[in-house]
Amino acid sequence: SEDLSFMSPTERAVVAFFCLDDRKATEEGRKFMMIDSKSSAERIMLVRLAVHTCAVALASDEDDVGRLFHTMITNPGALAGTWLPCMVEDVTAMAVAALGGRWYRCSNGHAYYVDNCGLPMQVLKCATCGVKIGGKDHVPLAGQKDLDGKLQGKNSGGMQSAVKDNSEPNYCIKAPKDAKSPFETVRGLTPTANRALRLFIHSALVMGSVVGGSKWEGEVKKICNKAYVSTSNHAKYFAEHLENDYKTLVKLVRKSQDDLCLLLHACLSPASMSDSKGPAVTLEQIIVMMRNPQVSTALTGLTQTLQMEAQGGYDPDGSDDEGPDNYEEKMNQITQLKALLRMGRMGGMGG
Repeated sequence: SEDLSFMSPTERAVVAFFCLDDRKATEEGRKFMMIDSKSSAERIMLVRLAVHTCAVALASDEDDVGRLFHTMITNPGALAGTWLPCMVEDVTAMAVAALGGRWYRCSNGHAYYVDNCGLPMQVLKCATCGVKIGGKDHVPLAGQKDLDGKLQGKNSGGMQSAVKDNSEPNYCIKAPKDAKSPFETVRGLTPTANRALRLFIHSALVMGSVVGGSKWEGEVKKICNKAYVSTSNHAKYFAEHLENDYKTLVKLVRKSQDDLCLLLHACLSPASMSDSKGPAVTLEQIIVMMRNPQVSTALTGLTQTLQMEAQGGYDPDGSDDEGPDNYEEKMNQITQLKALLRMGRMGGMGG
C-alpha cells in the first residue's frame, strides 16, 4: 500500500501479519502466535507480550532502547559481532572487577587471587585442580603467573590486577534445559531484571521469526554463537526460551501470571523505556514506587482537588485558567497512574 511506503518491507510484513497475512511466517512462528478458544492463559499472555514488544519496536526512534528490538525483528544479521544484553560474561573479568586484589594463575592455568598487599604469604591448593598455589614471604611459588601480564615479576605490595573483558559477542544463551538456576544473572542486574529483559529480547526474536520467514532464519544464524546455540530451528529455540523466561519470572516475582503480565506491560510503557527525553525507570523502581501507600494517598487528594476545581468549588489562587480540556487531560493522567498503582500492588516482588 502507498500509505505504508514509509515502512521497510519487513515492517510492512509485520503489519500484514496482524492483518491475517501470514505467508512469510515460519511454521514455528505461526504456531506460536496462533491462539483460539482452547489456548492456555499462559500462551495468550505470552502472545500479548510479544505483540506489545513488537509495537514498541516499530514505534521506536533511533536512540530508543526499543530500537534493539526493532533490529532483532527486521534485520538481526546487523547485530552480528556485537555484545547483546543479558548474555554470558567473562567470569574472570567479572570476579576481578568485583573482588579487586592481585590475581594469579596456577601451574595449570586456573585463576585465583591474593587480597591485602597482593603478595602471597601461604601455600594452599587450587580449588579447581588441587596443585599448590600461593607462596611464602611475599614470593609466589614457581609456576605461578600474574593474570595481568603487566605485573609479572613485580614484587611491590598493593598492586591490583587489571584484565581485559573477554566476554564473547553475539547471542550466547544455551538451551533452557541447560539452565543452571533461575537466579543466574549478568552485569550486576538483579535476577528479576535480567529475566525480564531476556523475555523482551526473546519476544522480539520470536516476532522476527513470525514475519521474516526463511530470510530471517539466515540472518539470525549470524548472531548465534555456535559455542552456545546448537539448533536448526531458531524460531522454536527462541520460543522455548520465551516460555522459560516467563515461567521463571513467575517464580522470581512470586505472584500470579496475571500480576506478572501487568508488571511487564508497565515496563514496556513509554515511561519505562529510555529515550532522549529522560532516563528510564527500572523494573525495581516501578515496583517500589507503586507499592508506596503515600503515592495512592497523593493521587486521591489530587483527584478530589481537580474535581472541585471543575465544579467551581475550589480556586486557591483566585485564577481560573484551568479550562475543561486541561482538566480532562489531567484526570486521564491520574487515572493511568492509578491503574499502574493497582498493578504494582498485585505484581510486587513479595516479602
